[in-house]
Amino acid sequence: MGKGAAPANPPPPEEASSLGDPLGGERSGAPADGAQPVSPQRPAHSGDWLGAALHSRGVRTVFTLPGGQILPLLDGLRRAGVDCVDVHHEGAAAQMAVGWTMATGRPGVAVVTAGAGFTNALSGLADGVLGRQPLRLIAGRTDRARQGRGAVQDLDQLPVARALGSGVSSLPPAPEAAVADLLALWDSLDAAPPRAHYVEVTADTAWARVPSPAAPVTPAPRKRRAAPSAESIAEAQRLLAAAQQPLVLCGSGAFWSGAGIALRRFVERTGIPAITTSAARGLLTDRHQLALGGLFHGALALPMADCVLVVGTRFDGNLLFGAEPLFPAEQRLVLVDRDPAAATGGRRPDHFVEGDAAMALDRLSRGWGGGQMSDEWPKRAQTAVAASQEMWGVQADGHPAREGLVHPASLARTVQTVLGHRRLTVVVDGGDILTWSLPFLEARLPGSLLTTSTTLGTVGVGLPYAIAAALAHPDRLTVLITGDGSLGLAAMELATAVRHGVRLLVLVSNNGSWGDVRHYQLARLGPQGVVASIFGDIRFDQLAAALGATGVRVTDEAGLLQAVRRGAQSSGVTVVDVATDPDVENWLMEAMGTLGIM
Repeated sequence: MGKGAAPANPPPPEEASSLGDPLGGERSGAPADGAQPVSPQRPAHSGDWLGAALHSRGVRTVFTLPGGQILPLLDGLRRAGVDCVDVHHEGAAAQMAVGWTMATGRPGVAVVTAGAGFTNALSGLADGVLGRQPLRLIAGRTDRARQGRGAVQDLDQLPVARALGSGVSSLPPAPEAAVADLLALWDSLDAAPPRAHYVEVTADTAWARVPSPAAPVTPAPRKRRAAPSAESIAEAQRLLAAAQQPLVLCGSGAFWSGAGIALRRFVERTGIPAITTSAARGLLTDRHQLALGGLFHGALALPMADCVLVVGTRFDGNLLFGAEPLFPAEQRLVLVDRDPAAATGGRRPDHFVEGDAAMALDRLSRGWGGGQMSDEWPKRAQTAVAASQEMWGVQADGHPAREGLVHPASLARTVQTVLGHRRLTVVVDGGDILTWSLPFLEARLPGSLLTTSTTLGTVGVGLPYAIAAALAHPDRLTVLITGDGSLGLAAMELATAVRHGVRLLVLVSNNGSWGDVRHYQLARLGPQGVVASIFGDIRFDQLAAALGATGVRVTDEAGLLQAVRRGAQSSGVTVVDVATDPDVENWLMEAMGTLGIM
């Protein structure tokens, strides 16, 4: 199997049930290209058994940069048939693992070495923690005999990961015990609410010889869902049935639950319109008659609702902490989540349903006996969404770019116009370009619209996300819309994309600056306050060509349209460097500082 056809991690047994949503792109596991059988004279080491253990738990792809402490583990993963996608920076490996979870709904795995390898991966781990994602970061560590003695790359890593809020585990030195612990850990994490977890493997554990085969790897237990109580479901039904203008807001937890089919059945049974946000975008296709899309447009309908069923998300900064203007004080809120802690932060819900999102939606629809919802409510909600869409179109058309430059909104609008009929994964990364893209993009499939979605606000994740998504779903065309500043943070991973044969179209909004920062500086500090936010014209088309990709430079709308059409036909990596107007600003970026979310 070629690198471009990297197999996706298969779903757990129940994910194919009537509650789940098939994400597509799964492929059976097989050894990566170039894998050679190890000489029978080579003694087995712990890495062989750790690799087999991970393979037995559905891991088929890991993202890595090699180092001495993890070489046995990488060797074992290769022998087990796991594809090791090598990167140029550990930060990219961790963010690719995050992108994998967002594209597939299943655990993404990064394997990095000790010391700086671990610290380079911390932003990805933090994103996994804040996003409550099933991320697994595995790192090497100096062998136990040298820890704390000033050995090269030695760092007390467990407390650092714990301080970020990650779960932490350190495998014991005995190979058999390490395998048993790893299997037990994987199974316990699968049964618990999604959580990022750090696993440490010391060099003495990884390199330990195994003179005879370890105990057979046990199969994974059947995945169990956390069922909500009948009483909590009944009370949620009562509150929704009493509402005249109810609404559903689904967040990432619904995506990790695979709740797409259950969500569609719920809205069709009840007639209640739905908003999807963060990783849940596309869980209900934006083209469904009861879909209100994401928060960009759905935010106009949200305050009009008198009761909101919030599924799988917390009232954090992305939701304005559950306060106005999104959530009026008199609005009734019903929260569904596997984690009771979700009900304790930000605004307290009027009713909490503890349990799996897919099961909760399924039981809410099965027991639905009708309600008092106004017949006009879905139409009113859709009218609000249409008004928002029109407003963004007017704003884009009403502030045209200067001659020789392209309006930043044109990137997303062109993608949607030219490619919107195809099976796409679209990734958006940046500040200014993010706000000019999301209003114009549809999400039609689960895991098909990936953005910086956690409150950490990490930029530079777009290219890692896009590579992971392209590997996970080789049947889709993957498009990355990114700012020039954001792409600069991970630009060397273009070589990773070329090396692993992914199919990828990259559109770079090149305005020569950190656009959102520059606009904020101008607004608050004046021209003299524009410091460290301008870096000039970087020719990403030329950089792409130097790294083995196809590079194209465009300076007008006609060139952009042609480049998108041609890039979509390519079987490799195409980078379109789009010269965009740095002076075009949208109202949302102006308002960000007044919303009190940062």
